[in-house]
Amino acid sequence: MSGLRIMVVDDAIFMRTVLKKMLSEEGFEIVGEAGNGLEAIQMAYKLQPDIITLDITMPEMNGIRAVPEILKVSPNSKIIICSALGQQAMVVEAIKRGAKDFIVKPFEKSRVLQAIDNVSRSSRSPRKPRTQVDPRNTMNPRTSVDPRNTVNPRTSADPRNTMNQRNSVEPRNPGMPRNLENPRNSGDSRNSEDSRSSENPRSSGSPRGFGNPRNSRDPRNFRR
Repeated sequence: MSGLRIMVVDDAIFMRTVLKKMLSEEGFEIVGEAGNGLEAIQMAYKLQPDIITLDITMPEMNGIRAVPEILKVSPNSKIIICSALGQQAMVVEAIKRGAKDFIVKPFEKSRVLQAIDNVSRSSRSPRKPRTQVDPRNTMNPRTSVDPRNTVNPRTSADPRNTMNQRNSVEPRNPGMPRNLENPRNSGDSRNSEDSRSSENPRSSGSPRGFGNPRNSRDPRNFRR
């Protein structure tokens, strides 16, 4: 296991010193140290260490939030979470976000070496290509969404593709007379009885001279 490059991250200088001494005695190379999550992201980007020991409770950015950001800039690094007693839920969350193992304070040398051995085995797989993510762009909400990829509300619904209600075809009822389907034709004078012919006595079928009081007493209408 010796020869691995390790970075130590903890806000307490005393804990960093204890862990660095423990690892150096076993032949590991300590390539850097950081006091919070933001510093850890920047240093991981520059150093690309094999293993990072990462404390949970730190100022600026805690270890849980730092895990995925570190893996963005240094995808081949294996993260070991350093926790205190009673932080089991935080450890589980950190592992969900990408950490590979954990150690508990106060550190026991045998457990620290076991965790390093566990993660170093997984690091023997083919290394991922280094990402080009700049740590200055992480956790920046302005760079998270490209406005060119957002939907333009003016173009989201093309009026040319919508249905023209005037051109839509209303289904015809096969059992209804054609002139009753359109309400505009229901009162058409051509389809109704001519009221004028019903009121005109000349159209009732009477002889031409009858029905007119002026013609009923005209002697010219009687046969001699």
